[in-house]
Amino acid sequence: MRSNNEKDSRGSEWRKWDLHIHTPFTKLNCQYSAKTEEEKWKLFCKKIEETDVSVFGITDYFSIENYLTFIKIFQKQYPESQKRFFPNIEFRIDFKNQKGKYIHFHVIFSNQEKTTRKITNFLKRLPLTSTDDKNKTSKYCTTQDLAEITYEKATVKIDNLKQILSSNFTEREYIRVGVVHGYGSCRPKSNDGRDAENVKELDKDCDMFFGIKDNVDFLLNKKEKDREDSSLPPKAVLSCSDCHSFDHLTENLGKKFTWIKADPTFEGLRQIIYEPEERVKIQENKPDEKAGYHVIESVDINDKLCKQKILLNSNLNTIIGGRSTGKSTLLELIASKINPEIKSEEFINNILNNVIIRWQDEEENANRDIEFFPQNYMHTIASNHDKKNKLIKDIIKEQGDANNLLKDYYDFCRANKATLQGNIDDLFHLQATLKNHDTTLKEQGDKSGLGKEIKNIEDKISKISKSKTFSKEDLDKFESMRTNISKEESFLKQLDKDKDEIEKLKRVTLFDQSFVHKFYELSEKSYKQIENIFEDIKKETHKTWEVALSKESEELEKIKKEKERYIISQKNHKVFQEGEKHITNNKKYQELSERLIDEKEKLRKLTAIEEKISRLNKEKKELFQKTVDNHISYSTKISTSKENFSLKHKDITIKVERTFEKEKCENLLNDFINLRSQDSRNFIAKLINGYEDKIEDNVYKFLEKALSDNIPLKSDKEIQDLTKGLLTENWFSISYQLIFQNDTFEKMSDGKKAFVILQLLLEFSGKKCPILIDQPEDNLDNRAIYNELVTYIKQKKKNRQIILVTHNANVVINADAEEVIVANQHGEDSKNTRGIKFQYISGSAENTKEKNTKENIILNSQGIREHLCEILEGGTEAFKKRENKYGIKSLIPPHKSTQQNYQ
Repeated sequence: MRSNNEKDSRGSEWRKWDLHIHTPFTKLNCQYSAKTEEEKWKLFCKKIEETDVSVFGITDYFSIENYLTFIKIFQKQYPESQKRFFPNIEFRIDFKNQKGKYIHFHVIFSNQEKTTRKITNFLKRLPLTSTDDKNKTSKYCTTQDLAEITYEKATVKIDNLKQILSSNFTEREYIRVGVVHGYGSCRPKSNDGRDAENVKELDKDCDMFFGIKDNVDFLLNKKEKDREDSSLPPKAVLSCSDCHSFDHLTENLGKKFTWIKADPTFEGLRQIIYEPEERVKIQENKPDEKAGYHVIESVDINDKLCKQKILLNSNLNTIIGGRSTGKSTLLELIASKINPEIKSEEFINNILNNVIIRWQDEEENANRDIEFFPQNYMHTIASNHDKKNKLIKDIIKEQGDANNLLKDYYDFCRANKATLQGNIDDLFHLQATLKNHDTTLKEQGDKSGLGKEIKNIEDKISKISKSKTFSKEDLDKFESMRTNISKEESFLKQLDKDKDEIEKLKRVTLFDQSFVHKFYELSEKSYKQIENIFEDIKKETHKTWEVALSKESEELEKIKKEKERYIISQKNHKVFQEGEKHITNNKKYQELSERLIDEKEKLRKLTAIEEKISRLNKEKKELFQKTVDNHISYSTKISTSKENFSLKHKDITIKVERTFEKEKCENLLNDFINLRSQDSRNFIAKLINGYEDKIEDNVYKFLEKALSDNIPLKSDKEIQDLTKGLLTENWFSISYQLIFQNDTFEKMSDGKKAFVILQLLLEFSGKKCPILIDQPEDNLDNRAIYNELVTYIKQKKKNRQIILVTHNANVVINADAEEVIVANQHGEDSKNTRGIKFQYISGSAENTKEKNTKENIILNSQGIREHLCEILEGGTEAFKKRENKYGIKSLIPPHKSTQQNYQ
């Protein structure tokens, strides 16, 4: 059987405890039946050993005799057993509850031999009273006197019990337990208030209570304010089997119990006085259970620098030690072994091959997800704007509505940039086309001049066109026919060009091939399905497009043939043929007629160019405004996103801010524009300084100058490139404002900023993997550590394994670390086993052993608690603060009875 002094190297773990169980030959209500005394004890011990309950309170009335007998028999029968036992003496107090039953009161003692040896003497000094005669004072809690009074009638006065306990034992040797449910519970027997006050006084004398789950919230001061208003601190409630027979053992052992997170020692049990809610649970399943692949079971190091196996707790593991003792080395070693992508110092890389990481699901050296935050990691992010923004962006990606809002914004920006690029290309193409048409227009002559020339030629033709064989009327008709034929022949040429263009359009891809990349966030199943839908639409659309273009081409062919027939009919007309002969015979008329046709064609072309210029100018104006509007929409969209964005979790609020990238914008302009002239420099300054407040005016003026090529550029630069660079870019970036407990991030201290970053890293994450942190308390003052960091770690460790290096006692003690790992580097005054460089010892904070000055191995010289107090500044004060935290909270007298709540 293991010594009760031996520490549990995995620290405080959840175990089943049953601190109220009676043995065979219990003084009252004994129902154990067997043929012989030996058989009773043997069977009882067997039941105890086979159950999954780890710790027991061996109980008897007014006596320790059966405890001593049981321990002797059990140790002989199961010498290697891991079970732990404490003596529990059940007393009867001399006042009654609401059912007229005397209230029971338990005292659980330490199982250390120095304590158990004193219990018999304590009982001899404890006065007894009888339910028949409460004034009887000459009897004491001895076998002889109890036989005379009888166990059924024996009682003790609570004040006597308190006084004799305190005079015989230190406060760390016993625990006082009241009863709030069932037989002997401390429910008041009347409604006059007097018994309720007695119950409150008894409550003050109890460290914890035996009861059921329904009593928990009341005793933790969660249900009503009566206890808290009476200055009664929260207290643990323990469920127990209270077995009195083998049938009871079969029915209740391992079924009525309490989960307690502590070393299976008396000091471990005492921890629930200070942590009555966090260390005690009445439920079926093991508390804080985590998936095996999310818990690191152990670290096995077999290297010349360190040779040992370190077991880890599934909750909070704290690594402490002096300077350069291997605290951070151990943390980094674990992180680097699990995730090879983590960069480590060379000496750590040299050790990695000699390290085995075992997970709770029995996998070894699995490359699994962890979150590793080395020293100053949070501070580095907090002090770097871009890194902070990236962290927040990554967090938002994992959120629902907030992520969709920003995703919509960034999708808009990408689409808008592509639209602007096309707009600007089209705008410059239009400008070039207009310029070419203006040149052509000038080359063709002016409209007025052409009109006069046509009139002049027509007058000359009129003078020489008189003929006896070809009348003036026929001649006019001929000219009209010839003009129409010329127009139709020009139209036929355009039809042929259109047909060629239509054939080219048939080969054009109608869909942007990059569109499929928009499906990347879909699951594999949905991706395939949407991709197939898209491909079907592409095929169907392209087929529809081809059919429509073919029909249009066929229509053009029909029109062409009609025009050709019309031209032939016109040319075969008698008037036209006579006119052709007339022109052929009249050389001067022929010459003037050809000139007239040529000038009229020029006029027609000039008019067509003017119409096209007018249409293009209208398109340019519309595209110009559209380009300006599209660029402005960057600002509009980000303002809408800022207004609609909302992301809050507990005390942290994330808000969107709009930032003008002034320097970046100015650098672009300086890179393109020739800065030799003061006008150029003034132009840039005016554009930059006025951009944020008057975007439309500034963009409008810039675009006008750009299209008119009125911006002096450096010799190797193009105006179209500058325009695209300036107007397709969103010069407003999204930044994020963090608010924690109504403080903006910028106004926080460096330590608080780092703490907020830690919360961001963990609170908004849906991960369940282990967290490895090196000194999260850096730069935080003690008040912030106690009020914020400690509270946060206590909450987070319930659902994620945490391994952290710390030099702060509050982080270890008041965050109630389940395991403390003490690190030591070998030295003249701090020796390790066999002179190994780094050595570690682990256990719970409740593991205590006075320092042995004769022990050479420093880690073995004292308990974990003593190491903790010695290594960490303020360790002793932190323990005292923790043990005294349930002081008087209010001096206001209670306003109503607590009577009904003790039921």
